[in-house]
Amino acid sequence: MRDALRGEWPGGTAAALLGWDRYRNDAVRAVTGWRPEQRFEDVAPAMVAAGEDR
Repeated sequence: MRDALRGEWPGGTAAALLGWDRYRNDAVRAVTGWRPEQRFEDVAPAMVAAGEDR
């Protein structure tokens, strides 16, 4: 919101305060060998089912 009020590009304040790193997660995984325990594709059906219960 502050960025919009000041006429700056979106996220500029957060980038200035917190830093801005760009990386490709596939490159990080290739170098480190890390694999996620769960993927969105794995949990999406349960999320949809939980939403239907409401």
